[in-house]
Amino acid sequence: MIPALDTTRLSLPGQGPARRRALLAGAILLAGAATAAKSEAPPRGAPAEPVAKADKALRDAFALRTTGRTAVGTFGQAAIVAEQKRRAGVLGELTGTTFRLTETRHYLILSDADPAQAALFAKWCEPLYANFAQLLGMDAAQRIWDGKCMLLLFDTPREFEDFARRVDGVDASRWRAYYYIEDINKEAPALLHLCFNLKAGDERTLRNLLAHEGGHAFFSVYQGKTRLPLWLDEGLAEYMAVYNEATLRPAKLARAAELAKSTPSLREFFERPANSVLTTEEYGLVFSLVDCLFETSRPKFKKLIDALKDGKPQEAALAAAYGFDFTELEKRWRAWLTASSPI
Repeated sequence: MIPALDTTRLSLPGQGPARRRALLAGAILLAGAATAAKSEAPPRGAPAEPVAKADKALRDAFALRTTGRTAVGTFGQAAIVAEQKRRAGVLGELTGTTFRLTETRHYLILSDADPAQAALFAKWCEPLYANFAQLLGMDAAQRIWDGKCMLLLFDTPREFEDFARRVDGVDASRWRAYYYIEDINKEAPALLHLCFNLKAGDERTLRNLLAHEGGHAFFSVYQGKTRLPLWLDEGLAEYMAVYNEATLRPAKLARAAELAKSTPSLREFFERPANSVLTTEEYGLVFSLVDCLFETSRPKFKKLIDALKDGKPQEAALAAAYGFDFTELEKRWRAWLTASSPI
């Protein structure tokens, strides 16, 4: 995997800078050559500020004209998907190219690249969704988002950056992929799009990007739009990347083990704000925490996520799900890490 810096942003109309920093959309940025020589893991970079103004006309054209909402308040899923498909024409106007549609059970792929690229994402995305369902012990037919999760595949960096700037209002000049929640209002439909710069790397890289960003996207709207704590949000995204490609696991555990030696307590880490910066080693650490909790009990892990999504404070949610607090979790994690680490 090409090394990267990882940042998270969400830019929405009517939201101030501080609020936007707290309501995150995931993004992966390109890293420098020195990082590339060290590791395949994506260390996290400083959050990028939104650009001054998105293109209002284009943004309005990209927005859904209707959600097919019924008298009882439910959304018309067929109407939403039809509106999402209409976006192919909007993207074509933006780029001057033709965007083709590829549809799967849970995803809608819009791409102006070689059809083989869209075929790869179509092959990857449903098994990824099945992995989410399996990990949480849920029915794979359960609806997590409204309409379909959109995967926007851009054949050139310029198209990718133009869309990010003009529609989502962010500077993606150093990014290679990101996810975006279109409206954080809990009364609005849960709509997501994931954007990819197809020149970001080879097939393996793109597959891992989909797993990482797809993990962010899935858990951002699973059981509502409440944001998970930083360590758990990034840990789950990394866990999905490893679940997608198991060969990544030893290196991530090795980094976590190295960091554990120099970190007397994780208390501060658990309490970091959502826009904090993570290092390469800390990415390994958050992965290992999630891996440890999953191995301890998958049903309890689901209870933890559900409790957090219900708004319970994270240590109270941990106690309700697993029966112990952060101090005990850290004790068990260190013992588990010693037994699991390859070093």
